Amino acid sequence: MLHRALPVLFLAGVGLLTFGAAYADVLPPGPTRPRPHHVAPVERWRPPAPRAFQVSLVDDGLSPLPTFFHNDRRYVLGNLADAIGPGLNSVSQFGVLQGAYAERALYNPYYERMALRMQAMRNSLSTNPGGASYARYQQELSVLKQNLLTEQYARNYEKDNTQRFFMHSDVPELPINAKFASFKDDGGQSRLDFYFMTPFSYLNFKSNPFEQHLLASNVTAKAKIFDHDYNEVGKIEREYLLSSTPMDVAVRSLLDEFRITLKPGKYHVAIQLENNLAEKIGSYQFEAAVRDYNQNELMVSDLQMALKVEENAADPDKFVKPNTRLRVVPNPAALIVKKNPMAVYYDIYNLTLDNSGHSSYEVAYTVKTLNEKKGLVLAIAQLFTGKKKTSLSSVTLKQGASTTQREYIGLDVSDLPEGAAQLEVKVKDLLSGKETASTIPLNLTSGKK
Repeated sequence: MLHRALPVLFLAGVGLLTFGAAYADVLPPGPTRPRPHHVAPVERWRPPAPRAFQVSLVDDGLSPLPTFFHNDRRYVLGNLADAIGPGLNSVSQFGVLQGAYAERALYNPYYERMALRMQAMRNSLSTNPGGASYARYQQELSVLKQNLLTEQYARNYEKDNTQRFFMHSDVPELPINAKFASFKDDGGQSRLDFYFMTPFSYLNFKSNPFEQHLLASNVTAKAKIFDHDYNEVGKIEREYLLSSTPMDVAVRSLLDEFRITLKPGKYHVAIQLENNLAEKIGSYQFEAAVRDYNQNELMVSDLQMALKVEENAADPDKFVKPNTRLRVVPNPAALIVKKNPMAVYYDIYNLTLDNSGHSSYEVAYTVKTLNEKKGLVLAIAQLFTGKKKTSLSSVTLKQGASTTQREYIGLDVSDLPEGAAQLEVKVKDLLSGKETASTIPLNLTSGKK
């Protein structure tokens, strides 16, 4: 699941680590030129700091918490609970502290998690003084006021004496769409595939000095992967030299995919695109849960939405899935144009084989729209007129010759309304009777601007 766009505050000085050849997946010019890619809205983050700066964390002997100096001023990274004013009861203090976390939710996933945790507490506890739930409220507040997780997060930055924090408020933003999916890999590990796209129309193109009829643009992509404690576990950097005719700038996109083998667990992934030496910069950070596929239970991998899937790929390239001949061109926006088949790729693991070495399984696809703003009158009208479907289902019986199956399908979603939706893929092993499922959020659109 893709999280909101967040600042990338730790990408400075990314080292070079190339994963194969890097190139843009560009669409050919000419009369068969397709319609422009539709890109999902990107939530924009605007940093509060005016310009780039560097700070050094130092031990000045005055504070047990990290201290740094900037512009001749001394700053201490302190306890967020210290911001709560005196004279408030436990319920009021709890609300103030929750608001402080919520205000900082865009700066780091930690704050967002804490705000959601506190909201869940407020939803589940009674606030009547004297009750057992009220006592739990006070106990939870006491723990949160200690702010132990924040201090642990701060200590992670003490491991490096100098940290660079780059703010790009004076640089135009480059919108990015990004998504990820995890799959089973060799050696009991998992593989994280994450992919991104930005349309050529958002890039700055200039005259090509070598070919006068073409325009040129340069993009540098940097990515870093951190574990749950913010220890760096991987980094990737690629450079793209793009060329295009003026007409094709409107219909082509930079599309790429990075892959890395990881142990199962939660990771922080950050991607930064820099266009023409910081003429435009786009940053995207999200949390990725890399699943553990090293077990004997029936499992379905994450679902990967695709722009297209091609069988029997003649030449291996960055979009061909490992140990297959399937070329899966990712759809980082998960934005589905309804008139086109909705393509999805996934793996099934640990199917049961019969005495002849064959598997037998059932796959059920369900797409449900999530129109939360639909009014009662419209809902009743659609119920009686039957003009709008809100979901569709498809069931397929299949056989295989392996415990692992690579699957893809194109579904017709033209009858569904526009808006947010969810795809569920449910697999039932007909030999063992076991079931499992995987889901992904997506958006349906007519493709009209």
